Amino acid sequence: MEFTTPERRERPSRAAAPKSFKDPESDSDEPIVPRFCSMSSTGSRVIQVKDETAHSSSDPAIKTSPLATINQSTVLKKRSSSDEEANSPNKKVRKIVLKTNKSATASNNAATPQPAPPALSHIEVSPSGNLSEIQSLHEGLTFLQERISATLHTTRFAVELDAAKKKITSLERQLLEASSPDDSTSKLKQCEKKLAMSLDRNGRLLDDNVELTRRFKETRAYADELRVEMAAMLAEKDPNFNDAFKVTDDEVERIWGGIRYQIFAFVAQVLTVKPYRKAAPREAEHSVVEALKKEQKKDIHLADFYFEQYIWKCLVRYIFQGEAAIFGGPAGRVFQLFCLDISKIDCESMPELSRVKAHTANLLNEQFDQDNNREVEGIVQKLKNDLAIFMGSDEEDKAEEKLGNIVSKAVKLNSYFLKSRAFFVTDWDTDDEVDNFDDLIVRYKSGKQGGEPVVGVQISPRLSKIGNADGEFFKSANAMVIYKPMVTLNYE
Repeated sequence: MEFTTPERRERPSRAAAPKSFKDPESDSDEPIVPRFCSMSSTGSRVIQVKDETAHSSSDPAIKTSPLATINQSTVLKKRSSSDEEANSPNKKVRKIVLKTNKSATASNNAATPQPAPPALSHIEVSPSGNLSEIQSLHEGLTFLQERISATLHTTRFAVELDAAKKKITSLERQLLEASSPDDSTSKLKQCEKKLAMSLDRNGRLLDDNVELTRRFKETRAYADELRVEMAAMLAEKDPNFNDAFKVTDDEVERIWGGIRYQIFAFVAQVLTVKPYRKAAPREAEHSVVEALKKEQKKDIHLADFYFEQYIWKCLVRYIFQGEAAIFGGPAGRVFQLFCLDISKIDCESMPELSRVKAHTANLLNEQFDQDNNREVEGIVQKLKNDLAIFMGSDEEDKAEEKLGNIVSKAVKLNSYFLKSRAFFVTDWDTDDEVDNFDDLIVRYKSGKQGGEPVVGVQISPRLSKIGNADGEFFKSANAMVIYKPMVTLNYE
């Protein structure tokens, strides 16, 4: 805004007033509004107020200002002067510039029509009315600022209201769509259809799972059978597991019968003395010696059978049942006990175990060492010492050789048993066979004629075979008797 005054002559005694009044201690570019002092009735000034901001009077939110138009000039009275230059036509125009902050409303005026500022009516400047006029101008500007703020607030509220109306409209449309009975029924039917399809699919999957499980079990069983057959075929081609020693039943029976005959001949030829005041060797087992002497005194006819029984018991105990380490080096005795334990059970893996047994026995048979030899000699010396008092003086030197031959044959036959794929078992259990004398070899009968027969002396054990030389038929029910036990019968 600019305030203009009529031109007047410059007085030489006074300096011209500056066009813009500023505070020398302030950094602001805003001009200082001067206070008007008293002027004479001969001078006059015109105050022009210009508003550079355009407003639209068509906005209903803007109320008409009660003030008059600001663009009208105000004629002020001339200031009285006592100088001679007071009537001079050359007078300098004095301007008072009032700057307003138009940047705050510039951005709002571009989007929203602004109301016309209230116009200031022509005010005649007088010394007493300067302050009131400036005050009126300040009130007008304040009112203008308030209206601009109200317009901005109204515009922002209108935008938010429009967005809220759009959102409400969208929600109402969605609510109408959701509340439509036809649409809900259709969606419900679709869900029911999908559920039925899902249940049907699950049922088919369960049926397929049962079928696949059954097929898997069948396939696994078939694979196990093939694996066993392949293992058997590979085992047959493997030279390490096909070197089993095969011994026939006739050969076993022949060797066993040879041992039996040698024992019978030894007793009949060597043990012919009835001891009287004859002491047994210190190394002898005196309990055995006393028992034999007692049986000899009791019945001279049965004494030879008790001698044979004692020799057979030593052979079975120390050789065929593995109590003495007479085979396979340090591990031979443990291996033989293991084979005897296996022969007492029935299992599906007996063919494989028989192959392992035969192969291992072949390896251990080559490990016969001095310890095994000493064990064999120990058995011979034990038999000789226990039977020494029943020998004639001329037979003692030959007795050791004859007993050595008997023990050697038994050791050789035992190695055949271990190297074969079949399992050979010896036992003394004949109590269940009392009524069936066809399975016994009766060497001697005594007692009353026509009486009830009872087994008296069991001279030798029974020899049985489980399986065959090819590693088959390992059921214990299929055990075959190779040699029957020898006994004596007493009729009571």
